[in-house]
Amino acid sequence: MTALIVRLMGRQTPEGSFVRQLPDSLPFDKEVNVVSRERTFHLALLVRSIPTAGWRV
Repeated sequence: MTALIVRLMGRQTPEGSFVRQLPDSLPFDKEVNVVSRERTFHLALLVRSIPTAGWRV
């Protein structure tokens, strides 16, 4: 089995929102789930992209 790693960088804004960036350096598209405070977000990462997800609590 080979492990695939998707990096996650994030921060909380002064207003209390969350922003996450998921740089995808994999040579293919990847679908991931991001879990935060009992919420799950399903994201599709395109090959070699830097998608950004943001939400309010």
